[in-house]
Amino acid sequence: MITNLFTKSINRSLVYFSSPGILLIYKCVGLFLCVYLLLFHIPEAHSQEEKQEAFSAPAAEKIYLQLTSTVFAIDQIIWFKAIVLDAQSNLPSRLSGLLYVDLIGVDGEVLLHKLVKLEQGIGEGSLELEDSYPQGRYMIRAYTKWNLNFEDDFIFSSYINIVSINGEPKEYPVIDLSIEENRELFKLKGVLGLGEIGEALDREIQVYLDWGEGRDTVIIKRNREGQYPLSYDLEREQSWVSLSFDVEEKLQFSKTVYLNDALPDIQFFPESGHLVHGFGSKVAFKAIGSDGKGIKIEGTVYDGLGNKVTDFKSNVLGMGVLYLQPDSLANYHARVSLPNVKDSTKVYPLPKVMANGTVLSVAKFNEKLRLALASNELEDSVFISASCRGVDYFLIEGKLKEGQLVSTLPADQLPEGIIIFTVKNHAHELIVQRLYYNDNSEQKLDVSLEIDKNSYRQREQTKLHIKISGYKTKAPASSISVMVVNDEHGTMGKENNIRSYFLLSSELKGEVEDPGFYFNEENSERHEAMEALMLTQGWRSYNYPVSQKRATIIDPQQGLTLSGKVLPPVLGRKNSVNNINLTLASFGNKSIIYSQTTDSTGNFFFLLDDAYGQRMRVLLKANDRLGKEKRFSFSLDSIKTPKIYFQNLPLSAEVEHNIKETIQSSNRRIKAEENFNMLNGFNDLEEVLVEDFLLSPEMEAAHKSFGQPDFIIPGGLIREKEEKWSYGLFSILMFNFSDQVMIEQFSDGFMLAHVLGGKDEPTLLAIDGKLLEKDLYDLVPHMSPDIIDQIEIIKHAKFFKKQYLTVFPETNPLEAPYMGHIISVYTKDRIGVLGLEKPSLGTLDTVLPVFSPKREFYTPKYKSPDARLSQKPDLRSLIHWDSNLKIGAEGAVSVDFYNGDVLGDHMLIIEAISEDGRFGYQKKKYQVIP
Repeated sequence: MITNLFTKSINRSLVYFSSPGILLIYKCVGLFLCVYLLLFHIPEAHSQEEKQEAFSAPAAEKIYLQLTSTVFAIDQIIWFKAIVLDAQSNLPSRLSGLLYVDLIGVDGEVLLHKLVKLEQGIGEGSLELEDSYPQGRYMIRAYTKWNLNFEDDFIFSSYINIVSINGEPKEYPVIDLSIEENRELFKLKGVLGLGEIGEALDREIQVYLDWGEGRDTVIIKRNREGQYPLSYDLEREQSWVSLSFDVEEKLQFSKTVYLNDALPDIQFFPESGHLVHGFGSKVAFKAIGSDGKGIKIEGTVYDGLGNKVTDFKSNVLGMGVLYLQPDSLANYHARVSLPNVKDSTKVYPLPKVMANGTVLSVAKFNEKLRLALASNELEDSVFISASCRGVDYFLIEGKLKEGQLVSTLPADQLPEGIIIFTVKNHAHELIVQRLYYNDNSEQKLDVSLEIDKNSYRQREQTKLHIKISGYKTKAPASSISVMVVNDEHGTMGKENNIRSYFLLSSELKGEVEDPGFYFNEENSERHEAMEALMLTQGWRSYNYPVSQKRATIIDPQQGLTLSGKVLPPVLGRKNSVNNINLTLASFGNKSIIYSQTTDSTGNFFFLLDDAYGQRMRVLLKANDRLGKEKRFSFSLDSIKTPKIYFQNLPLSAEVEHNIKETIQSSNRRIKAEENFNMLNGFNDLEEVLVEDFLLSPEMEAAHKSFGQPDFIIPGGLIREKEEKWSYGLFSILMFNFSDQVMIEQFSDGFMLAHVLGGKDEPTLLAIDGKLLEKDLYDLVPHMSPDIIDQIEIIKHAKFFKKQYLTVFPETNPLEAPYMGHIISVYTKDRIGVLGLEKPSLGTLDTVLPVFSPKREFYTPKYKSPDARLSQKPDLRSLIHWDSNLKIGAEGAVSVDFYNGDVLGDHMLIIEAISEDGRFGYQKKKYQVIP
C-alpha cells in the first residue's frame, strides 16, 4: 500500500511484471518509482489526488562559495563565486535574491559583512582584507534570510588562513612540549628554544595557547640558557596545542604541537549499525590522528580464541571496509599496525555481536542496485524506501521468506547523490537505515578542457577551449567559472569543488576530509572510498529530512528591502496607524521616491531598486490619511544574524607548510615591487610624527592602517574659526587652513578637499577611523562644526593603493594611484557624517546596507614587446579569474589570458552548473618556464 506523500503531479504510469504476480512497478515521471514485491496479493494503490497534502513550504537552500585559495596573504583579495540551489532538486534557486557573506575572526567577531546580489541562484563578490587582521584561522560564512528557518543546517562555512607579509624570522623556533600526569592533574611542560630570535626579544614574552576546547595567554621568562620554559596546568589531557607569539614587530610565529604520541582514534561501523549473529555484512573502519585527519593503517581481525578472521588495510584517508560473518559467541578484536608510534601494534575491540537483529546490504551489479534484507526478528510485512535529499523515489513492500528479502532497483532511475534506504516494520517503526552513494553518469556535465600548449614562457598568452556536454543535452551549462592559479604548494584541487560539495559535503554533517578524493576519476579507489565514507560518517550524520526549526516562517528576501511598522503618536490608540501614507526617498546610485500605505495594523514593506556601495541613506515620511504631519514613529524589522560556531582545529603539517610557502612567496612579491618602485621614484616619503596626544581606540586603529597624522586640527579650533556666514566644515577649512587643504568647487555645488602635499595626488576621506564610501562624500562639506572632535591630515598615507581601491573598487588595480593622502575626521561620540540632523515630524532618517559592488578582476595584457620586456614584476598567485563566464549555444567557449613571472606548475580549474541542476568539474596542469 502506498504510504508516501506525493508532492508532484504524475504525468504517466508504466506497468510491467518481471514474472506473473511477483513484481509490479509504477513509474511516476519526474518524481517517484514505487515498487511492490507481492508474495500473495497486489495491494491497493491510492491516487495522487487522494494522498496529496495541502501547502508545504519550499525547501531549504544549499549554498556554495568557490574560493580562489585557502591561504591568503594580508594584501590579497579573496575572490568568490556564490551558487545557491534548492536543497531537494539541486536546481538554481529563484527564492532568494540576496546572500549574506561574512568573514569571521577566531574570537567570533564578524570582520566583514557583504551583501551579494543573486540572479537565478548565482552571485559573485570579493573580500578585501585589512592590515590590522592578525595572522591565523578565519571562517567565511554565507547564508540567505530564508535559510534562517532551518538554523545552521544549511549555512555555508569554510575555513581559511590569513598570513602576515611583514617578513619571516631568520630562523624558526624549536618547541619541545609534552603532557605530564600527576594525581589526575595534567601539566603542559616544555621549552621554547628561540635561538638568535630570543636574543632580540624581551626577557618576558606573551604566549597564546589554544587547544581547541579553550584558549589562554601566559607570560614566560627567559632563563640563563636563553630558553623560555613553559609550564601550564590543563583540566584534562590534550592531544595537541597551538602556540603563537610575536617574534618581531608585526610578525607572529605559530605552531601546532602534538603531545605524547597520542594514539589514533579507530572505530568500526557495521553496515546497518549492528553486527547480527549469522548474517554476513560489511564492517567499515576509520582511523583519525591527533590532528583530526585520517591516517593510513593496516591490521588483522581475530576472534576471542585468537583465530585469524581477516586482514584489512585502509586507504590514505584512514578508511576501509572488511567483510565479517559474525558469531554471537565470539568477541572480535583487531590488531592494528600504527605508523610513528613507539609500540607500533595496538588492539582495538569490534562492536559486540547481537543475537537478534536486522541487516540491510546494498551493492551495485550491472547498473542495478541489489538490496538484501536479512532478519531474525521481523515476521510480518516490511517496507524499504529509497529517498534522496528528502524526496522518496522507491517503496518496496513485502514479507521476508526464511528471514530474507531480496530486490533490485534500476540505478539510473535514481538521482546522483546520497541515497538513504530506510527499513520499517509493519507498524511503520524504523528498524535500520543504510546510506549509499549513487554514481549516475547520465546526470553529470562533461567538461572538455584543451590548451594550445603544455608549457609557456613567462608573460606568454595561454589560450584554452572549453566544451560542456551532457546526457541528452545540447548546451547545458548556465554558468561557468574559470580559475587559473600558480600551484606552488601542489594542493589545488584537494578542497571542495562544485560536485563534491553539492553531492557530498553539503549532505553530511561535519567535515569531509579531502572531498575531491571521492570524485577524482583518476583515482581507482574512489568507489571503495565512497562506500567506506557512507558506512562511517554517513549513516549517523545525514542532513535529511529537512525540518523547519522556527515557529514562525521568515520570508525569503528577493532584494534590498525596508519593512517594519508605523507606531501611533499616542500609544494604545486604536486604528491610528491604519492606511497611513508613506513616502520613502532613497539616495543610492540615484535618488528614487517610493510611496505606499500601511495595512490595518500599520505594517509596511518596500522592495527597493538595486543599489551598490556600503550603505545607502533613506528618508521615510509618514502622514495621516488627511496628509497632515504627526509624531509617528517607526519600528523597523531587522534580521537576526545566525549564531557563530567557530571550530578551532590544529593545523596539519600540510597546512603549516602552505602557510610558510605563502609567506615566502608574498615576501618575494613585496620585495620585488618595493625595489621596482624605488628604482622608478615611487618610494614612500618619510613619515612626520606630530607631538604626542591621547589616542582613542578608533584613532589607534586608523593610525596603524593609514599612518601617523602630519597635521591635527582640534574640533575646538574649528568651532572657533566658524563665522556667521560659514556654511559647513569645508568653508572653514577653505578660509582658515588653506596652507594644508585646498577645496575644489564644481558648478553643481559639489566640493572636493585636496591635501597639499604632492602633484596631482588624490585625497580620500575617513570618518571615525573608517574610509568613507564615495556615495557619502557630498555630505562632508556641510557637516556641522558642532559635531567635529578632531581632524587629522595624513600625507602620503600607508598602502594608499589598497585604500583607494577600497573606496573605488571599480578602478583597474593596474591604474590605481600608489600615492595619496587622507583627511580623517572624528566626530563627537562617533555619531558619524549624519550626526545632529533634525528630521521633521513623522520622519525617519537612517542608512541601509546595500549590495556590495562587483569588482572586476584585472590582469596585465602583454600584447606588445615593450610590455613583455617591462621590468615591473608580475608575481601574481591568481593568474586568471572569471566567475560567470557565458557559454555559446553549442556549449563551447574560448578563453585567453597572460601568464606572469612565477615559474612552475599552474592549475586550470573549471566549474559548471546547468539549469537542470547538473554539475561539471575539470582541472588541468600546465607549466611556466623561463
